[in-house]
Amino acid sequence: MWTLCNQLPADEAFDSSVIDDPLITDVYKTWVAAPHSPYPGDFMPTEFWTDVMLVTSRSILAGELTGEQAAEIAHDVTERWRTANPDAVDSFTKWGRGLTL
Repeated sequence: MWTLCNQLPADEAFDSSVIDDPLITDVYKTWVAAPHSPYPGDFMPTEFWTDVMLVTSRSILAGELTGEQAAEIAHDVTERWRTANPDAVDSFTKWGRGLTL
């Protein structure tokens, strides 16, 4: 990713010695490779983030949804995603078991 478009991979295994910009090197060391709190969005499939988190949080704050209604939406989106992505479910499961927080 770095070689093609100067995009930093969000992965501590990335060989940061190829970064030729001191500012970006500091960004990588501070925000990617350094110990940090995990970002909640990294723990969920993209569809859950876009179709549940963004939609329901706005609707709850606007008084358009109750917590129970938001939970139903979350359940429905999760089940659709699980059915459509069995390999990703497997990967998330293995990945989640390997986390140490």
